[in-house]
Amino acid sequence: MGRVDCILANAGFSSRPPSFPDMTSETYHRLLAVNLHGTFYMLREAARHMRERAQAGNPGGSIVITGSLSIFHGRQGMEHYVGARGALPAMVKGMAVELGQYGVRVNMLAPGIILTGMTGDSPQAKPVIERMSAITPLGRPGNLGDIEGPAAYLASDASRFQTGDILVIDGGRLVKSH
Repeated sequence: MGRVDCILANAGFSSRPPSFPDMTSETYHRLLAVNLHGTFYMLREAARHMRERAQAGNPGGSIVITGSLSIFHGRQGMEHYVGARGALPAMVKGMAVELGQYGVRVNMLAPGIILTGMTGDSPQAKPVIERMSAITPLGRPGNLGDIEGPAAYLASDASRFQTGDILVIDGGRLVKSH
């Protein structure tokens, strides 16, 4: 492929077991295989490429990981999802320190509720979307357009002095007390 300037690690899905004690090992491992391990493999390959390129005299690059606002909150029934997403900020910080010498920046986007194909139009999704909209200061869920600008910023040289950071994109949800 030649030079890779930016990687956006965005793989993930969620599932909702009946409770943490009733979660099967299969459910737990299936989610971690994609949300944590899949992200690790992608990040490792990006880091290898960008390091080798820098060692050959062509430094720079941006690695952007899509996390989740859930890393800041407890989520009943979603402990496996939050655990997988919660590991990613530690990777971001460690990678930022290690890869900075090669001019590579590593950051995370932590979105709140964003309407995507994964959110779905199911009857079960509607009350969740309404509840999250009601507790979000901007009063609505986000959409993909709300993520595009921050992602483009982190991918571009406009963020050339930003690394090891978590950029929250949540319509103000994190700052609201309840």
